[in-house]
Amino acid sequence: MGVKRVEKRGTIIEVGYKDVIRDVIGKNVISGIKDLGINTKSIKDIKSFQIYRFEKNVSVDKLREIAEKILCDPVTQIFELKNAKGKVGKKQKNYFEVYIWFKKGVTDSVADSLKKAACDLGVYIGEVATGRKFLINARLSKVQVNFIISKLLANKIVEYWQILQ
Repeated sequence: MGVKRVEKRGTIIEVGYKDVIRDVIGKNVISGIKDLGINTKSIKDIKSFQIYRFEKNVSVDKLREIAEKILCDPVTQIFELKNAKGKVGKKQKNYFEVYIWFKKGVTDSVADSLKKAACDLGVYIGEVATGRKFLINARLSKVQVNFIISKLLANKIVEYWQILQ
């Protein structure tokens, strides 16, 4: 199974779509869930994010600069800095946070490109990992969410995930 604990260290930058921009990835996930034979009437919304975990302590100002100049399209996207050791948001019924990361040893070419781009800005960021986050607002069981991830969102050969509810 691809479920593991999310490594909790460093800082995470989450990049997602502004509320006024349609999250096409999230909408496509809903279509894919329907194709899996799961009733999608109970799904209120799915939001998608690109996530970047920085292992080295990098100043907040430098992380903001990286997010603004490299990671985020200011017209369509917003970003948020989070402490990877931080607590999960307030528990809500029918609300799942899904984190998907590459397994150790799998080449993360986006992370490699990010390190080079940050270096071009004069910022040494050390190790960085990239992944995806999905916020699923739906009346589904954790078993159903795990099934959706394993069949639709992640490749269990090269990725692991964690579901927070």
